[in-house]
Amino acid sequence: MNSFPQLPGEPADAFEQLLLHRDFGPSRQFSQTADVVGCSESTLRRRAEQWRWNERLADYDSGMLQQASEARTKEDLERCKYQLETFRQEQLARARTVGDRAEELLAMVERSA
Repeated sequence: MNSFPQLPGEPADAFEQLLLHRDFGPSRQFSQTADVVGCSESTLRRRAEQWRWNERLADYDSGMLQQASEARTKEDLERCKYQLETFRQEQLARARTVGDRAEELLAMVERSA
C-alpha cells in the first residue's frame, strides 16, 4: 500500500497530522502525535473523527501487514527453493558416486573372473 491519499476537503495541516500519527505505527497514541505537532489531544481526536482516521489507519495497517506477510512468504519460498535445489544437487552427487563405485565393483568382478 504505497498510496495514502488526502481526502477531498481535508485541510493540509490535518492531513499532515494524520501522516505523523500514522508513522507511529499500530501502537500509535494521540498523546505522542500531540506532543510532536504541538496541539491538544482533543483537537486531534476531533480531526480523527471528522476525517475518519481510525478507518483509514486500519486500512493502512492492514495493507502494511499484508505486504509484510507477502514478503515473508516470498522469503520462505525462496529459502525452500534453495534448500530443495541444494538437496537435489547433493542427491545427484551421491547417485553419481554410487554409479562410479558400482562400475568399479563390476570392473573388479570382471577382472577376477
